[in-house]
Amino acid sequence: MVNLAVINFCFYLISAYNWIFARFAVYTSIYYIVLLTWIVMNSFKRKDKNIVYIMCIFLYIAYFWAVRYSIAGYTSYFLKGVF
Repeated sequence: MVNLAVINFCFYLISAYNWIFARFAVYTSIYYIVLLTWIVMNSFKRKDKNIVYIMCIFLYIAYFWAVRYSIAGYTSYFLKGVF
């Protein structure tokens, strides 16, 4: 899982310069979620696990809420007819 998460990180770095790799990064982003749950499961005591899981859920909700606003403001010159 760690190796696949590193490969996903590489896809994100490459997609910053070439847009076609962004799709690969989105497809392999599930490995971060699986790796995060594995780390929480093996790193914390039972009482602390629940708190960390709840914090992760709220942080993901906040992240996707913030990304929603950044996508809503996206405009493309291609759609406007300006090349």
